[in-house]
Amino acid sequence: MSFSKIKYILIIFQTGLFGALFAQQGYVVYNTNNSLLLDNRVNCISIDSNNTKWIGTEWGLNSFNNFVWEDFSPFVNYSSVRCVEFDGSGIMWVGTLNGLYRYDGFNWSHYDSQNSTLTNQINCITFDHNNNLWAGTSSGLFKYDGRNFELMLDSSSVEPSFINVTKLLFKGDSLVISTMNGGIAYLYAGSVVWYNTFFGGLPDNSSFDIEVLSDNSIIYAAPQGGLLMHHHSNSWFNWNVINTPFFPSNSLTCLEKIDSNLYLAGTTGAGLFNFSFFVGAPSTTVFDTANGSIPDNYILDVKKDLLGVVWIGTESSGLVKWVGSTDVSTDFITNSVVKAYDFFGRESIPVKNIPFLYKKENGLVEKRVIIE
Repeated sequence: MSFSKIKYILIIFQTGLFGALFAQQGYVVYNTNNSLLLDNRVNCISIDSNNTKWIGTEWGLNSFNNFVWEDFSPFVNYSSVRCVEFDGSGIMWVGTLNGLYRYDGFNWSHYDSQNSTLTNQINCITFDHNNNLWAGTSSGLFKYDGRNFELMLDSSSVEPSFINVTKLLFKGDSLVISTMNGGIAYLYAGSVVWYNTFFGGLPDNSSFDIEVLSDNSIIYAAPQGGLLMHHHSNSWFNWNVINTPFFPSNSLTCLEKIDSNLYLAGTTGAGLFNFSFFVGAPSTTVFDTANGSIPDNYILDVKKDLLGVVWIGTESSGLVKWVGSTDVSTDFITNSVVKAYDFFGRESIPVKNIPFLYKKENGLVEKRVIIE
């Protein structure tokens, strides 16, 4: 399957009033100097049902409830934490480079290559509708039914000896699988379908994060190929710095849904950018050190908490709380295109390469342009 011609439209925000608005975005940094973090590399962030933030670093695990920090690093042997997830019973599972840890609120359990068939490097975790655990590792895909670990997938058409699974997400009964250099797979009822650069025409065999859009299309954060979309029509789309003018970066690390049609993407070296498939297109605005929006351009994870506050895991600056981050989605979603009409009273729809006016919630109007 080859990639479809890009028919979506990218709306590029002009500098000016809109850029100035987001430049005012503030943030609070938590690092080894002002918190219990043992390391400033924040690999992952998870939010529990009490809105407590669980932060995985290169040297362990911390929690922060907006007031109190706690250090759980000794319970995970000061391991590099790659993922933190909660199952349907509220039990926390922590994936590390030293195996898998389970915490029920009272007791800790540890699973690794010494006491199970599981490999030690756990990259990602998800749960099916039966609350079975699925773990993506450096040596394949494992399933845990509460008693035993079973290796479910250990190779792809690109990597015949093993696959390094980077992200897992259930879409209905289908398990969506992202890998490092192995392509993208869909596992359903024991059968697997692979897409990669050789079979499917993907621009990148690696992807680090997955999100499902409201129309059931799936988007992927690729470390070299930019933003990928597997459209619900079964067509593939791709946006990157080569085929899309002013696209922020080809090196995407993470995705987070902020509102019904607004997402944040973290990058390696280019900060954060938000995008929305507004009128069917990914509209982007960049937040980086150059405009003072964030303290670090190397982003490893982004999560929105239960109050709508955005938390950012950075490569070397610790944990960042984006102050006023709810304004990012509110301002964007409530904006509207200024309507224009022709001589006969027909509404004029914005078209490519022709500037149009866009009114923000505060009444200020800016100019934008659509590029196909």
